[in-house]
Amino acid sequence: MQINNLNLNKTQKLAHLLGNIFSSTNKWPIILLEGSLGAGKTTFVRFFIENFPQGELAEVSSPSFNILNLYPTIPEIAHLDLYRLSSLGWDDFLEEIIFDPFKIKFIEWSNFLPKSIQLEDYLKISIQIEKNLRTFSFTAKGSGRKILSQLNV
Repeated sequence: MQINNLNLNKTQKLAHLLGNIFSSTNKWPIILLEGSLGAGKTTFVRFFIENFPQGELAEVSSPSFNILNLYPTIPEIAHLDLYRLSSLGWDDFLEEIIFDPFKIKFIEWSNFLPKSIQLEDYLKISIQIEKNLRTFSFTAKGSGRKILSQLNV
């Protein structure tokens, strides 16, 4: 599925729609975010978080340096950026976060996941930006397919 020519306002609406779908279920696929620097990955996460209780308390920022940001939403949302792991090595604590069934998870740079970690449930969102307009491409596996089928835009 692909959605073209989204400005910032329409990107926010898309993130809110996805957030509403996630808030109406308790089985969440991992959200894999792909896109170049400045494509809007963290902005999308910020808009998504606005839908959740205590989302206004979340100071959403890129986890590039921290690798992991946890936001005080209900349920808790984890935002991982695995880019630096290519030089730092894998941390088993991150695996606990990734497979925690009580957290919603966003993972940027999922290509740096160890080969031993096989994701059975995910929703991959690829974001491309050109002239302040974004194109979102979606692929899914497992429960991510059900979420994607509910994303009627």
